[in-house]
Amino acid sequence: MGTLAAITPILGLLAGIISAKLAKSELKPGKYYFQLMQHAMIGAIAGSLLWQFGKITAIAIGLLVFLVLWKTKFTHPVELIPILAVPATLSNIAQIPIFLYLIPTGTLHNKELKELTVVSVIYAVLVTITSLPF
Repeated sequence: MGTLAAITPILGLLAGIISAKLAKSELKPGKYYFQLMQHAMIGAIAGSLLWQFGKITAIAIGLLVFLVLWKTKFTHPVELIPILAVPATLSNIAQIPIFLYLIPTGTLHNKELKELTVVSVIYAVLVTITSLPF
């Protein structure tokens, strides 16, 4: 995994910020659906990490994570982004759900650009460091 893989999820964050700037009137009505997509993508990340242990187990855990997040009305903090560097380095298949997770995250947190920038740089550095061959 190289530098491009490290910044691909950050491009999802950028896409979310751009979509928030282009469709400001849709942010308030779409907030519920953006949060629902975040919950689904965290479930997909959990499922993709467990895929090698069995497909039924991965699907069940992914659905369970989604349902718990949905029922508890969990709000996804921006600080969760660097934590996603761990699954990104553990499994290449987890990078797609991470990319998709960061689109609604960038949309919902578009006013916190400085914080998003710092967090995304930390994410990219963590992914790059952990993917170096030692």
